[in-house]
Amino acid sequence: MSKTINKSLKIVLPIISVLILTGCNVEPQPFSKNELKKHINNELLEIDKTLLPIKGKISLEEAIERGVTYNRQKKVAIMEAALSQNQLDLIEYDMLAQLTTKAGYSKRDNYAASASTAFTNGTPDPLDSNPSYSVSQDKKSLTADVSFSWNILDFGLSYVRAQQSADKYLIAKEKIRKVTQNITQEIRRSYFQALAAENLLKNITPIMKEVRLALQDSQKINKLKLESPINALNYQSELINILRSLYEVERKLIRAKIDLARLMGLKPGTKYWLAEYKDNKYDIPKFDLDFKEMEQIALRNRAELIQSRYEERISKKEIDTVMLKMLPGISLNAGVDYNDSDYLLNNDWLSYGATASWNLLNVFKYSSLKDVANSKHKLAKEKKLALSMAVLSQVHLSYVSYMQSLREYKISKEYLEIKDEVLKEIELSNRFDTSNKLILIKEKLNHLLATLRHSSAYADLQNNYGRLFNSMGIEVNLKE
Repeated sequence: MSKTINKSLKIVLPIISVLILTGCNVEPQPFSKNELKKHINNELLEIDKTLLPIKGKISLEEAIERGVTYNRQKKVAIMEAALSQNQLDLIEYDMLAQLTTKAGYSKRDNYAASASTAFTNGTPDPLDSNPSYSVSQDKKSLTADVSFSWNILDFGLSYVRAQQSADKYLIAKEKIRKVTQNITQEIRRSYFQALAAENLLKNITPIMKEVRLALQDSQKINKLKLESPINALNYQSELINILRSLYEVERKLIRAKIDLARLMGLKPGTKYWLAEYKDNKYDIPKFDLDFKEMEQIALRNRAELIQSRYEERISKKEIDTVMLKMLPGISLNAGVDYNDSDYLLNNDWLSYGATASWNLLNVFKYSSLKDVANSKHKLAKEKKLALSMAVLSQVHLSYVSYMQSLREYKISKEYLEIKDEVLKEIELSNRFDTSNKLILIKEKLNHLLATLRHSSAYADLQNNYGRLFNSMGIEVNLKE
């Protein structure tokens, strides 16, 4: 019998070894061109499916809604919150008792017959020449049982862990709120820049045409030798400098709209138009909160601070887990068993009991574990206080920035009003004296740049206004 087994092992073991080695030998498999093309087409189709079509001009409210809906960063935060919720559900199941079912079947080719002999002076007596064998089990056996067990210590630890996981889920929810606020703030800043760009781009094209016509006229005059070549070339170089400035302004304005399209989740190259904000009037946003109110609102609403409070509570619960680990574990057990053996008087029976266990070495670790848990709790408290100070500083800085941008906006408005009057005077005088178009073109450029500075100052004012509310952890009321 042993020879047969050894022979079989000699055949089977090499085959198994070859299969294992072959299975472990994995070669890198890069994507083929067709596979990459398929993936790219599927991704582009998926992007097109998720985007809402553009209907009419986009308002600030719609821009924010699109950004919040399609921003990938927010989707990641939402998925993290969902994962935290799932983990919380799993930990809550750990608090329940364990209910286990088992079933088994076994068979042997002969009976497990055995003989017995007397045990004398520490040694068994030799068997008789014709021993009597007995059997206590069948050649085949069917067993089944249902057991119930509940560990009180595990329940306590699972309960504390569930509370910590619940706080982690709330932290994930606060992260979603923070991401949403940041997206809203960024879109608000970009929207007013893009709106200014959209309005100014309409004015750049006519000035560019006028510059090109003036440049062509000068080149014709220069060919006809009707004026000094030096004067003509200087005139042309100034026109080209003006044209270069217009191109530079145009590039910056076009980039503002591309940036807003990215924030709204639009595909690159998508054409869209913005709705005029409040009839295109640059109204100054109202703000009438004092510093004490702002500080209270910020400490109450900032997502980072709320997260730090939850983290402090989690660290405090960690001290409770150290205490629980020091306690003995008590397990309650009960079960229903079945065995189909013909040799048993009772083929089914109930069993129950209780066990207690205590790792005495935990006593020596208690002091160190408690010190670590207390240190984590103190660190969480210090982080919370440091973050509170940082939040208060941000509130004050955002208010200072808002007031500064308000002053800059008012100055830009006064400057633009002056440039309006200057341009009117030059256009009026140019009606009667068309000999110097360069002065008029220069002034149109200066007026355009003043308009750009005014629009940029208003966009900066709106940006700092939104940042002021963002520093307090609340959203701007867009319907004000």
